[in-house]
Amino acid sequence: MKLPGNSGNRCSVLLATVCLLLLSSCFDPEPATVSVSCTFEGLQRSCDILLESEDGRISQRQTSNIRGISEFKYLVPGNYFVRFVDSKDKPWPAVRYVSIRSGQILSFRVELTEEHDPLYAPPAA
Repeated sequence: MKLPGNSGNRCSVLLATVCLLLLSSCFDPEPATVSVSCTFEGLQRSCDILLESEDGRISQRQTSNIRGISEFKYLVPGNYFVRFVDSKDKPWPAVRYVSIRSGQILSFRVELTEEHDPLYAPPAA
């Protein structure tokens, strides 16, 4: 029995769309990249940068180059704290909070002496 119109084609397109959506949920999220530029009193400054997950575990630690730039690649999407320490592990006042989405490329500049993060509003307790 044939239904009026193109309902057969519509059903196949709908079925194909549902199958593609189900398959796309099986793949891992695309990794993200974060690039950080550090300054001290306006001048570029090398330091160690710690990338911590929200539960306080250090995900990565990198030393920035002489221009104060460091890049974290292949990050899993999520929320992270970015902390800064000098060569003797003395922490700088600056702490930044970043929320990373799948495939995102995020770049930001940090003044190591500025504790306040202009982009971060702490979650309500």
